[in-house]
Amino acid sequence: MHLTTSRIKMFGYFLFLWIAAATGSGYCYAEDSATVPEPNIIQILIPADGRIFVLTDDVNGLFSSVDGGAKWEQALHLPDVYLYSVSADANGHLFLATSKGLFRSSDGKKWAPAAALNAAFTVFPPKNNICYVKIWGKGLFRTSVEYFSKKIQVERKQADVEKEKAAKELSQLNSKIWQIGKLHKFPESPEEIRQFEDQQRRLAPLLAQRSKLQKVLHQSGKSQIEKVEGLPQTPLQSLIHEGIEQVFAGFFGEGVYRSQDGGQKWEMINEGLTNRDILTIQRSPGGTLFAGIYGGGLFQFSDTDQRWSRVDDGLLNGIVQCIAFAPSGCMFIGTQEQGVLISQDEGRTWTRPAGVLRDASIQALAVSSNGWLYAGTRGKGLFVSRDGGQTWKHQLFAYLEHVNQIGVDEAGGWYVDFKGLGVLHSTDAGRSWTEVVLPFRLDNGRKIAKSVFDGCGQKTRYPGGNQSGSLVLNRSRTYVAGDNTGTMTMNRSR
Repeated sequence: MHLTTSRIKMFGYFLFLWIAAATGSGYCYAEDSATVPEPNIIQILIPADGRIFVLTDDVNGLFSSVDGGAKWEQALHLPDVYLYSVSADANGHLFLATSKGLFRSSDGKKWAPAAALNAAFTVFPPKNNICYVKIWGKGLFRTSVEYFSKKIQVERKQADVEKEKAAKELSQLNSKIWQIGKLHKFPESPEEIRQFEDQQRRLAPLLAQRSKLQKVLHQSGKSQIEKVEGLPQTPLQSLIHEGIEQVFAGFFGEGVYRSQDGGQKWEMINEGLTNRDILTIQRSPGGTLFAGIYGGGLFQFSDTDQRWSRVDDGLLNGIVQCIAFAPSGCMFIGTQEQGVLISQDEGRTWTRPAGVLRDASIQALAVSSNGWLYAGTRGKGLFVSRDGGQTWKHQLFAYLEHVNQIGVDEAGGWYVDFKGLGVLHSTDAGRSWTEVVLPFRLDNGRKIAKSVFDGCGQKTRYPGGNQSGSLVLNRSRTYVAGDNTGTMTMNRSR
């Protein structure tokens, strides 16, 4: 693929900003209409302080903006993990559910481990000090916010050490008690009775010690996070907590459950639901509870009749993936392959704006305090509307995510492998770029390496010391593709 001069300049600008970010000098992105690979957005979070967090399905795909999306930063202090969801507690602390446990941050930039939980998402009710955690394959759990504090983390580690030590001591003690306490036959003679009584005196302190160790293990086994009982084992898709005690949970295949005592007892509220494959549930500012359903469209719940009714939204396949509300009460639903639908009257009438999002799969919606609406799509990136969803503008934000690798040759030239576009080369620290035309396909199995000269000839420095699967860019611009069978050299001067 050959790039036009204008596209090379545009991508070169983004690459310059990316490399500047990698060296700590900060970066920003401007909006542009060029076609490039777009990330799949799975969540948008806008906390009370107005920051915007966008989560993609790529490794470390968390981006944040403090100025309404004009500039974006990527979380740079995370291990290589897949991200599942991001949430905020009442104090503004952020929690990130990842493939390597839960992480916590106060600013969205620096992240630290919070708990070794295989969590899918967390929910923090705004009016109390608890947290709900969905754990993959295990269901819904409840704990306090303090569970994620550094103090509790230290206490958990100390408890684990004490538990391991007690278990080892108990095993050794049980073996000793068994050896002392075993009887070959029931004591009958005075001598046998005397030996038996002596045996019991020796066992008494050991049994007391065993009881103490068992108590230690029992106490350490008491978790500070407890399973929420009374719910089905099918996948939990959505959870909202209202006020102090009322909780709604939506399940794929089992409909909606409600608790009115903070999750202690649950009741199924599925009367009127013709499809129980719940994807999302949300309460409108006007007080109506809505449920988005896979293949069933949109339903609303009547607190008076205690039943659901279908909302006439005009959808063809009825897949409602997300719901959001503006401060004015305007309702937005994100659908699969039918874009965003808008209602000004809590679902009685609907409009579907024409334009770029009309046939898009909307996976995330969020409304900022100034009324701007953000929509995250599958395969089309991020969009923003400043007029209540009537028109949408593409928001470029994650281009640093499309840089596969960067290499620097011995002359200081930059080589950047841009996902889906190939290799670009700059000799002036990123101010201008040219396309590198390779005589072979650059795939994920090849890495950019560096050639060095030691006065006696050329030596190639490969990442990790392994020549296999590397791309070498040397002074004469000879491109060397290494594979498992050896090195293949192809000369192409430019």
